[in-house]
Amino acid sequence: MNGSAMKTQGRNWLLLGGELSGYTFDLFETIASLGGIDIRILYNPLDGLPSFQHERSGGRASNRWWWKDTGWSQMREFIRTPAPDAVFLYGNRPRVKMNLALAMIPSATPVFYAADTNIIKLVGRPGITLGRRLACAPIAARATAALSLGLTNRLALQALGFRRTVDVPAYAVDFAALDATATEVEAHALGTHDDEIVVLIIARLTPVKNLPGVIAAVAKEPDLARGIRLVIAGEGPDRGALEQIQRSSPGLKLDLLGPIPRQGIGTLFRRADALLIPSLADAWGIVVVEALGMGIPVVATPTVGAAVSLAGYTGAILLSDSTEPCSVTAALRRFVAQRTQLTTAARECVPYIRAQYDRIAVAEKTVRLVYGDRCSL
Repeated sequence: MNGSAMKTQGRNWLLLGGELSGYTFDLFETIASLGGIDIRILYNPLDGLPSFQHERSGGRASNRWWWKDTGWSQMREFIRTPAPDAVFLYGNRPRVKMNLALAMIPSATPVFYAADTNIIKLVGRPGITLGRRLACAPIAARATAALSLGLTNRLALQALGFRRTVDVPAYAVDFAALDATATEVEAHALGTHDDEIVVLIIARLTPVKNLPGVIAAVAKEPDLARGIRLVIAGEGPDRGALEQIQRSSPGLKLDLLGPIPRQGIGTLFRRADALLIPSLADAWGIVVVEALGMGIPVVATPTVGAAVSLAGYTGAILLSDSTEPCSVTAALRRFVAQRTQLTTAARECVPYIRAQYDRIAVAEKTVRLVYGDRCSL
């Protein structure tokens, strides 16, 4: 792009979201900047995360309202004035207001749906899948297409009744920021472990991430515990349990870094030999994409959508047989044994991952999805 904007004039989009994360805000800020597009956003803040930090922007996507602050007439005015060139729906909550908003969108306006649903979770609970399909029916009937993150997401969207999916991710990664060199102070704070196999975990320390059980299982295997250093970046309610394991397991090499500023994440990836994501359930898991785009192999449970979706494309992902801690430790042992091959595969897949999930690339694909040949770079 060489910093130039796509050539469009008088363009505006509407983004309707349930709970939107910083990745979504960042992507649409990039879309707004590259495409010269004004974006109106109606959404709920994401519980437990400082969403307000993602809303501070010098970009164009600044017209934002919360569902709770809008009545019927205000919502109609917000949605229809001016008439949007395209509408993007993220998730289906709040369901009632989302469906009301959908009914207000002009019939000729294309509607694109995005949700990080994982087919692995749906097939295990058919009753819930049926309920979700019924809840999604109005959106599926109206949607021009659904945006697909990858295989497990695409299959889930099809199971929920979306007739057409397009391979334009709903979330993207700012690899340029991850590539940036950390400051000297940050690099020193993160430490160095050049003589060890560093297994990195980046996660909220919550029960669904399955960390205390997995870390305790590693501590019970002296050979494995001696061979790797576990580095955990993140904060959450399970920190106390992890600290207790750390205190009671002198042979375990475990670094609890706490929350790491975004500018330090790239340094963590560059010093890691593998990313571990042992979640009980992870609809997508964009940290998998970040790691692969940085040339880092991944060890993950078979419930992590991104890991299952990308395993066949990269050869750089080891999946455990289950979410049981003993299964995850077995996968870690396989990683240690196959480290050279997996590292080579991870480095070779970097161009593919970045072409698919880099924020600039995804922004360009999204603008072309709406305007096709009517925009030029």
